[in-house]
Amino acid sequence: GIVRFVQRCREEGIQPIIGARVRNTHFDGLLIAQNMRGYSQISSLISGVHLHEGFDVKREIIKKGAKNFFVITRDRDLLSEKRKGVFAEINVLRRDYMQDYSFARKRDVPPVFISPLYFLKKEDYRLHLLLRAVFHNKKLSSLAPGEAQSEFACYRDAKEIEAEYSFMKDALRNTGLIAEKSRFEFEMGAP
Repeated sequence: GIVRFVQRCREEGIQPIIGARVRNTHFDGLLIAQNMRGYSQISSLISGVHLHEGFDVKREIIKKGAKNFFVITRDRDLLSEKRKGVFAEINVLRRDYMQDYSFARKRDVPPVFISPLYFLKKEDYRLHLLLRAVFHNKKLSSLAPGEAQSEFACYRDAKEIEAEYSFMKDALRNTGLIAEKSRFEFEMGAP
């Protein structure tokens, strides 16, 4: 879990960003901790999802706010609430990402650039397809859309991303802002 992740990041000299994607019938979004209190609040929301059928993460965020964590979502109802710390998810691997970006701009909701990473190099895409075919017990040729990630779900350096998505400077800037404000010392155990 989280402790091993943080330990491994420290070993590699990487500053971890602590968060989770939460999906249930009421909500789909990323929750990113800004501090230990935010991590605790996210943990409580995740526990609510697992312990209480019908737990409504969106309602909890609307009711209590997101003071110590960021919310990145495509949920138009939540985005329309214009809550502090709530951002529009602009996932460029989605075919309709420009609709999400347009919605955010029209509603004056801060957009965040998201480009999920599922494999390191573009050459790893064939291996990814093979593993997904094995997982779904299908031939490579019969994999349906959504059963494997896009070939673009690989690492791209910042310059490449900035060049390709220069028309979304606000979303790129907000991604950097969230990354910067989500850096904190994760406390493990008692001193």
